[in-house]
Amino acid sequence: MENLLGQSLGRYHILERLGEGGMAIVYKAYDTRLERDVAVKVIRTEKLTLETMGRTLKRFEREAKALAKLTHPNIVAITDYGEHDEKPYLVMPYLPGGTLKQRLGKSMPWEDSVCLLIPIARALHYAHQQGVIHRDVKPSNILITQSGEPMLTDFGVAKILLADEETTDLTSTGMGVGTPEYMSPEQFQGQGVDARTDVYSLGVVLYEMLTGRKPYQADTPMAVLVKQVTEPLPRPKSFAPNLPDAVEKMLLKTLAKEKENRFHNAQAFGDTLEETLLGTIGKKQPVKNKTSAVSRFDTQDTRIQEATGETFDQGNGTKAASQKAKASNSEIAPDAETIIYPRWIAVLLIAIGWAIGILIGVVIGLTIGWTIGWATIGAIYGFITSFILLEEKALSSWRDVIAITIGWTIGWTIGWTIGGATNESIGVVISGAIGGFITAFVLLKEKALSSWRDVVTITIGWVFGWIIGVTINEPIGLVISGAIGGAIIIWHLREERKHL
Repeated sequence: MENLLGQSLGRYHILERLGEGGMAIVYKAYDTRLERDVAVKVIRTEKLTLETMGRTLKRFEREAKALAKLTHPNIVAITDYGEHDEKPYLVMPYLPGGTLKQRLGKSMPWEDSVCLLIPIARALHYAHQQGVIHRDVKPSNILITQSGEPMLTDFGVAKILLADEETTDLTSTGMGVGTPEYMSPEQFQGQGVDARTDVYSLGVVLYEMLTGRKPYQADTPMAVLVKQVTEPLPRPKSFAPNLPDAVEKMLLKTLAKEKENRFHNAQAFGDTLEETLLGTIGKKQPVKNKTSAVSRFDTQDTRIQEATGETFDQGNGTKAASQKAKASNSEIAPDAETIIYPRWIAVLLIAIGWAIGILIGVVIGLTIGWTIGWATIGAIYGFITSFILLEEKALSSWRDVIAITIGWTIGWTIGWTIGGATNESIGVVISGAIGGFITAFVLLKEKALSSWRDVVTITIGWVFGWIIGVTINEPIGLVISGAIGGAIIIWHLREERKHL
């Protein structure tokens, strides 16, 4: 295909090449009419004959119109399409955050992986409801926005499922459409594809995120495809030993070779991802579909062969026999491995961090000024507390850490001001109350706490903790106050986990 850099496709001026594949080249372009950057996907046509060119362009126009109707917050929208010198192209928003593929290469925490793919499962279900099967779900087709949101793209190889129109002659068998490492067995064999085909491909993506490798590897694409059809699935725990049982079972069901044994649609897969993440298997249902996540693993037989109709590779070449699970039709208790309890050692770590904060703050107060020194103590207290909560999985991002740190800094500045005007002990208690409230408020927003009552209780607990602290020798008292406040938060978080 000719180099389009510097050329204009209608109102789109090509700036740079972003990437290319076997079916298309993607460029960054400038929309001269709306004055914004866009992504332009130019379909490869150099291998088409004159006989097939007309049919290809006709099919492209039909599919482009159908794809443009897909409106979902996690699907990259088609904003325009056209043709330039018999080269069809699609226009999409430019997302500079990169792709999921660029973030792979080693295993990711299972919680992060599941969180990232829940919106993609929802997006796939929406597309399936519109009659569109993606057929090429893979990490390079999952874009990440600058705010961290996943976006599904590249429906260009999708087959539009129109019952009243014959498409087989335009699409051939479809066997070559897709990427071998992520293709389902039925897709490789040229059999009928449906929503469960995309579910399989998304399952391969999840497997790769969790283990750091693709499930089937070989020297040639054809050899990979043969393995997809004939070889048992390498057990996920062979590469990720700490993977919770519920997550492994979910993968086994998703990657069943017979599509009848998989989740029946992407909605069911997305629901199970969410339920597994929240640790609500069979006890608490946060989603519309009230079917227990474990029941979707076939509660009568929840091990490998019973859940998928197949055996799996233990990692040493042997096939493991399945075992009957003791699940009944009654409610099933949450899998203990899926619920992460904050550790009590976090209280000690908070106290140690606060001791360091006092030391640094006093040094700064003596050398620069007590207003700055006091604010520094607050900033260090906030950072230490929020960082430990981030490590304990109570907070989800560094943005929370920054917000809490800033809040503590402001709170301690206010406390210092009030203490200077009234009484230093009152200022300390007010500073602690503001810090406790801000920390609890962020935890509530992150759904680590369930109600405002928790926020109020934690804030009051911190007030009493600081009152106790100021009645003791000041440096030691402040550390004790931190330990009390940390213990109150950890206790609340552990109690919240018990109700999942």
